[in-house]
Order: sequence, then C-alpha cells, then structure tokens
Amino acid sequence: MAAPPHSLRFVDVEAWDPSSPEWHALLRQLPMHEQQQVARFMFAKDQKLALASRLLQRHLIHELFGVDYDAIDIARTPENKPYWKRPVESPAPPSWN
Repeated sequence: MAAPPHSLRFVDVEAWDPSSPEWHALLRQLPMHEQQQVARFMFAKDQKLALASRLLQRHLIHELFGVDYDAIDIARTPENKPYWKRPVESPAPPSWN
C-alpha cells in the first residue's frame, strides 16, 4: 500500500554535512529556545537529527496548512513529544503523534 502523497516518515541525515554558515543559517530559522535545545546535544549526529526534525515539523505545517513559518508554535507534551500549538479556530488536529 502506497503512502499518501503528503506522508513523510523519516529524514536521512547520514550523508548531510552542512558547512558552518549553512548550519547556522538553518539553526536561525528556529526560535531561540529550540536553537538551545538542538545545541544541548553532545554529538553532532544528534544535533543534526534534532535540527532536521524541528525544521521538518515546521515545513510540513507550512506546506499542508499554509501557516507562515513565523506563526508556527510547536510545544511539547509532559512526555516531551512535539505538537502543533495551533490557534483555536484552526480545523487541523492538535497533534500528529
């Protein structure tokens, strides 16, 4: 069974080796508190996964729901799972987990 056209399951960051300017440009696309969360990871591989995950979440919300990047608010559950903290009037489900 084929996945729906808007279904993304993973990001392969194994071969991704961003330059320092590219890394910082991508990191600056996140709110400061998320930049700090990404930087807390000790290993570069974990930082890359964290950055890619956060950017993908924002990209999907932007593409699927037409929300401006600056208006996207991703919060965390008590179990640290991300969810889109959307405006009350939005018809989208509150969580994609």
